[in-house]
Order: sequence, then C-alpha cells, then structure tokens
Amino acid sequence: MGHYRRIILFNILALLAWCCCIYVLYTKAIKDDVRSMRFAALTEARIAYDKDITYRRWAAKLGGVYAEISESLHPNEHLDVPGRDITTPDGKRLTLVNPAYMTRMVHEIAQEAAGLKGHITSLDPIRAANAPTAWEAQALRSFQEGVPEFIAFDDEDGRPVLRFMRPMITEKPCLKCHARQGYKEGDIRGGISVTMPLDQYAPALADAESGTRTRYTLILLSGVVLIAFSTGVLWLNERLRDKTMRIAMESDRRIRESEERYRMYVQHAPLAIFIADGQGRLVDVNPMTCEVTGHSRAELLRLTLLDLLPGNARRVGRLHMENVAAKGATVGVLPYLTREGAVRWWEVSAVKLSDDRVLGFANDISDRKRAEDTLSASLHEKEVLLREIHHRVKNNLQIVCSLLSLQGQGVDNQDALRVLGDCQCRVMSMALVHEQLYRSGDLSGINVRHYVETLLSRLLASCRTESTITLSVDIPPMNLSLDQAIPFGLVLNELVTNSLKHAFTGRASGHIEVRGVQEDGEMAFTIRDDGLGLPHGFKVELATSLGLQIVSTLVGQLRGNMEMRSNGGTEFVFHIPGPAA
Repeated sequence: MGHYRRIILFNILALLAWCCCIYVLYTKAIKDDVRSMRFAALTEARIAYDKDITYRRWAAKLGGVYAEISESLHPNEHLDVPGRDITTPDGKRLTLVNPAYMTRMVHEIAQEAAGLKGHITSLDPIRAANAPTAWEAQALRSFQEGVPEFIAFDDEDGRPVLRFMRPMITEKPCLKCHARQGYKEGDIRGGISVTMPLDQYAPALADAESGTRTRYTLILLSGVVLIAFSTGVLWLNERLRDKTMRIAMESDRRIRESEERYRMYVQHAPLAIFIADGQGRLVDVNPMTCEVTGHSRAELLRLTLLDLLPGNARRVGRLHMENVAAKGATVGVLPYLTREGAVRWWEVSAVKLSDDRVLGFANDISDRKRAEDTLSASLHEKEVLLREIHHRVKNNLQIVCSLLSLQGQGVDNQDALRVLGDCQCRVMSMALVHEQLYRSGDLSGINVRHYVETLLSRLLASCRTESTITLSVDIPPMNLSLDQAIPFGLVLNELVTNSLKHAFTGRASGHIEVRGVQEDGEMAFTIRDDGLGLPHGFKVELATSLGLQIVSTLVGQLRGNMEMRSNGGTEFVFHIPGPAA
C-alpha cells in the first residue's frame, strides 16, 4: 500500500503545484492586460501632448492667428502685445489668438468631445486658471530636476485616470509673448498635462481579462486531466507491477517446490542419476550412484564417465558420448567398475541438456545380464542340439532314399519301380525340409519360395521324361511353420510328380507353374500345368490313386481345402491357414 500512498501524495502535490503555477501565470497575464491598457492610454496621452506642441509651435512661428471676435471668442485679456485687436476695412473686429490661448480652447473642445482633459500650467502662471494642481506642481518641480515626463495612475472623482505631463521648453518664437516674464530660449516655462479617463478602456480590458481567464481555465483543466491521467497510468502500472510481483513470487514458490520435489525424487530415486559436462566429467550425482559404484560423492566428482568403464568398454563409451552430442539422446548397455574393481553392468539413458551438460539415468542390470547370458547360452545349446537333430534326420532320410534307390536297381517290375520312385520322392521332400531347417538361421519355419524352387528342381532332375519341362515359381516372401512344412512338401511333391508323369505324354515340351499368395491370415497355393488335363468327369474325391489320396488327407491335416480345375491343363488350388493361425 506504500506505493499507492506515494501515488496519491504525488497526485495531490502535482495538482497543488499546477494550480499555483497557473495562478501565478494567470495573475501575471491579468497584470499584463492592465499594463497593455495603461500603455495604450499612455500612448494616446503622449500623442495628445505631441499634437498640442505641434500646433502650438506652428502658431508661435506665425506670431499668433487673428480670428473674428464672437460670443465664443473674446480677446485674451492676459495678452499684452501691440495690435492685439484690429478692425478690417469691411468693419470686422479681429483679435490675436496666441499659442497659449489656442491651446486652452483646443483643450476645452477635447474635453467636451472625448473627456480628455488637457491643461497648460506653470509655476508662474499669467492666468490664474492656469495655476497648477498639486500633482502638476509636483511634476513641474521634477522637470526642473531633469525628469523628462511625469506619469501617474490615480482616481479622480471615483474614476480611474491617467495623469501625464511633459514640460514646455521656451523656443525663440515664444519670446514674443513671454520675454517680458524673463524667460530665455531653452528655459522650462511650464508644462502641458493630460488627464486621460480610463473608463473607455474598460470594455477592452474586460474582454482581454475574460479571454485570459478562459485560456488559463482551459490550461488548468488540461493540466488537471493530464495529472489525473498520469496518476491513473501510475496506479495501473502499480497494479500491474503488484500482479507481476505476485505472479513472480508464485512462480518462484512453485520453482522452489519443483526444485525441492526434483531434489527429493533424485535423492530417493532407485536409479543412478548423474550430470556430466561436455568432456564427460561428473558434476552432480545422486546417492544411488554412490551406492552402486561404491564411491563417495566427492570421489565421483573427481572422475569422468570413462573412468568408470573397463578399458575394453571405453571406445563404446566414447561412441555413446558422441551420439548424445550429435543426436541429443542415446540408450545403451555398458559395463562399469565398482570401487573394489568388480565389473557390473548398467543400462544407461543419456539426454543432452545443453552444449555443456548431459543428464544420465543408469539402472544396474547385472543380475538381469547374468540371467540373460545364462538363458542365451541355454538357447544356443538347444539350437545346436536341434540343428544336430535336423541334420541327423535329414541324413537318415537321405539314407532311406539311397536304400530305395539301391532296392530299385534289383527290381525289373515297372510297377514296383514306380512305387519305389514315388516313395523316394516323398522321402526326399521330407529330407529337404530338415535340410533347410538345418541350414537356416530360424529353426521355427522354412522360407516357402526357396523350398519350392529347390524341391521342383530336384523333382525335375529325378523324373525321367522325354519332354522338355520348364518351371516357374511366383511366391512372395512367406514362411511355413515346422508343423506345416512336411505336409506342404508332400502335397507339392504329389501334385508336381503327377504333372511330370502324366500331363505331357506325347509332347515335346511343357510348363509347370507354382504361385502363392498370403492375405487375411491365409495362404493360397496354385499348381498349374499346360498339359493334357484330367479325364472327363474326373473327381478328386473319387480318385483311387494313392498320391491324390495322400494330397486330400494332408490338405485336411493342414486344416485347408482344395479345388481342381481342368481347362487347357490342370490346376490345383489349395488354401491353408497362415503360420500364426
């Protein structure tokens, strides 16, 4: 609230200072208006004096002016010069009007017309009416002391007036009338006073003062508005400042609480948490880091991350640091050394905070690493054992094939030879599955395309036919599980063998095509030849041959279904579930 009190105090002081300033300026302006009015009156009085002196000098140079005697003009009884009164030949009576008499008559006319009262006077007047008043006598005495003019603003009969007076200097033409008084050229013989009523300037002065009041009232109000606006701005600024300070204080409080929570989380985190600089030097660690490494906090802050790694892992550690600098984050599993020299493992996640700071989280996975290594070794042993089993099964099946081949060499009966050949091909298809599993890196299944291509080439090589047979395989990448591989191989063996034996009889060439597709969890295989086709009315379910019976049985074992079409050759299509089904 102290700031608001200062703003209110500032507002009051500013208003007081502004009002005082405007009052001083307004008072000065009013005085200037009065001064201007007085200067105008003084100027008019000086002009009146100058005119009196001008025509007085003109009349003096002429020696006076004759005018006809009338009721308004009588001879000047105080003028004692020869030829004062004359009569013209036509009988007109003229009298000499000297400068003083002329001036007196002009003053009378001016007073009647404009209220301007002129008075010719002297400390030694000839005419009693020209005797000076008290202020005129004071002015005349000041002229003798060298004062050039007398100015006074006074009241006369309750009206404000300007009293102005200048001396009259004796000139040579003046001596005609005043030499007998003892004046010499250059003497001060008296003066002319002007009493100027100031009432005539009152309307102009009132207008000027009204304009001044209006002007300074507007200036005063403008200043008050500006001060009020400034006070409002200061008040609003103070409100905003208070709000900003409250927000800042609240933000500081939240930051402190957040820092405290962060510190608590870090201190009690089950993970090792550390901060390192750009060179890998540790700058902060939490208690868990000290616990897993066996080092004290002070010891760790003297080490680098690479100092905690065994010698053979430091190259990998440098690569992780480079990845953090380049990519902003990295995750890896690294060995580390405890204070006692034991090698343990931790999984480290590092994040780049700035160019010179890296935040790391390390989870000791030594127990998990040992379990994984044990499991990996066990799996490797089992894999080696399975490969050996598949290898031996494949070898045994090949021995069976060889025995069947040897047995066929001593048989002359063609039906028996055909049966032995069929059995040999069937055993070969099964042996090929175990051979692929033995050679494959994945013991869970076989690559269908590679298996089909290999089986077809071997069937074509083992079957004696006079026709030139070409093969084509169009199968996308797909796998068969171990349970599906042998039935699939036997089905393929029976269908392709039938085509090789029966489809191209009496033809010089032929073509066998195997296609496969996989979609919606199902695999579909098509075996098609361009041979003679099936006999009219042939139905697979009524077939009595062992091969087709084997095909029908194995497709059922695979939980599939089979279709057969004969149009410009023979086409078998069978569908089986995918390996995941």
